[in-house]
Amino acid sequence: MEIQASSALNERNIKRLARKLKGELGIPYNQALEMASRLCGFSNWQHYKNFLNAMPSTISIDTQPLSRLPEPLSIPYQMFPLKGLCKRPNAKMPVEAHFKLATLLLQAIGIASNHKRACKPLGQVRATLDDWVQLEYPTEAELSNQLFANMYFGGGQHHVLTNPTEREKQLFRDNVIQIKSIVCQYYHECQPTKWILDKLTVALVWSETWPKSKPVSNDFRKEASPLQVGTFVRIKKGERLAVVIDYDPVTGIVTCYGHPGRVLAMRFEIVILKEQLKLTEFKPRRLVLPYGVWTFKDGRQILFNRDYFPLWIKEPDGAIHSIDPQERVDKESAITQIFYDGQRLSCENSTKKSSSYRILQEWKVVDRASNLLDRFRLICNPGTTVDLFP
Repeated sequence: MEIQASSALNERNIKRLARKLKGELGIPYNQALEMASRLCGFSNWQHYKNFLNAMPSTISIDTQPLSRLPEPLSIPYQMFPLKGLCKRPNAKMPVEAHFKLATLLLQAIGIASNHKRACKPLGQVRATLDDWVQLEYPTEAELSNQLFANMYFGGGQHHVLTNPTEREKQLFRDNVIQIKSIVCQYYHECQPTKWILDKLTVALVWSETWPKSKPVSNDFRKEASPLQVGTFVRIKKGERLAVVIDYDPVTGIVTCYGHPGRVLAMRFEIVILKEQLKLTEFKPRRLVLPYGVWTFKDGRQILFNRDYFPLWIKEPDGAIHSIDPQERVDKESAITQIFYDGQRLSCENSTKKSSSYRILQEWKVVDRASNLLDRFRLICNPGTTVDLFP
């Protein structure tokens, strides 16, 4: 196991953490000291002492010189529709490291699915890192939309464990410790990094007090949730509006579609709207807003969205009508114009939104529904077998 010298080798930090655990959990100091040692990557307090005695009297700790720290330490940003500004470290983590974090978080969340106090902070960390990676790599050339969509919220499904074993609980702790190590490796010390590390520490603390095992029912129909396809929800992190397009009551995984696109979330990560919207009033921006236009030699023009699905076609005589998203378009023979210079069309960017709506107004299709939008509304009906993407 890799041990961070900057934190784990400091005996004073371990004892300080032990005193904090003693006060918050109301446990004896020696028990808190054992717990603090485990949180820092050791089996127990004696393991730490043995490790310390085996170290040479002088040790060189590779820390980042102050002159190499970026200025400013953190960068403010705003994710629509949050009120106020958030902050992220003024650094760029490699894409490979983000994928490693996503894999570790996915496995840990699956293990702790029935332990909300340990699972909730990991969900908050995952949603925050999802925001950071799209801000660190804002263009298609740096990070393709397919890779971004398959990273933190689309790379796979949680392997949900109803009653994890002691070995699986230890795997949860090892994963969280490894996540902390990767975060410390690529993000310098600043307030946003401290927030991430504090959330991970909370998850580790609660992993020491696992809830009692729950009996597993063989009849999953008795555990069915009233959550149905077509239900409007809000994803807790970011208060993002979305509609349910699939729900598995056995695993608790909900597939939603919102303005940024398809999102996977656990059942406890979403809230059902008290006042349900009409499906005809919901137009996901990723589906309806144009990202570019194909111009053909015969004078035809086709608007397409961020996923390169055709939306509208303008004939040489000026007639405009919707186009079937399954219709084959010879893109190689057309001149492609991208409206946003390779930038990812984010929902929080009001300038890009206004430009997109202006294009729709020029084509006089703002109040019309494309065939792709009709297809989306069809899959939001319970019992449908139509896939959104042809």
